[in-house]
Amino acid sequence: MTVAGLVEALLKMPANAVVLMENGGGLSLVAGLDFIEEQGAGAPAEVILLPSISMFARVGGEVTIDRIVEAFYGRMDTLPEARTIRAMHAPDLGPVKNILKRYLSEWTGGPKLYSPEKGHPRLRQRHMGFAIGNPERDAWLLCMRGALAETVADDRARQELDAAMTKLADWMRNQAGNPHDAGVSRP
Repeated sequence: MTVAGLVEALLKMPANAVVLMENGGGLSLVAGLDFIEEQGAGAPAEVILLPSISMFARVGGEVTIDRIVEAFYGRMDTLPEARTIRAMHAPDLGPVKNILKRYLSEWTGGPKLYSPEKGHPRLRQRHMGFAIGNPERDAWLLCMRGALAETVADDRARQELDAAMTKLADWMRNQAGNPHDAGVSRP
């Protein structure tokens, strides 16, 4: 295959595919078309395509998702900093644990266990009945970060999950003064 042929093939591939190229000097991760075009259109190129690996698989699948949720709610039950968010939940955490396990499974690229039953997550809308400001966000993140540290062995996967969950937790804030509702009046 030539580099020109490789460019044509890449344009037909899913955006999240992992591509390695052998160009005589070892394997190189193909991060974009610019890298390939630098090799020259007629240059020979052998390509190894790897399937995209979901976060669900990277962290260890269902077993790890279950462990994350159990560790998360264990912290919520015991950490003094989490008292306020624990009070937002029913005494029996069983049903909400099952919902979070199904949600995280799907959200991380695993089996679609949440949306067939619940539909679109609409997480912010589903949580509007709870006052979520900076302290509640921070308490939630404290519990989740501890759970991730305890259960996810892959450092990079843990960092990526933390970054995504931080954005999600930040978006859940619904009290006056949060930046994503600037200019929106509250009754």
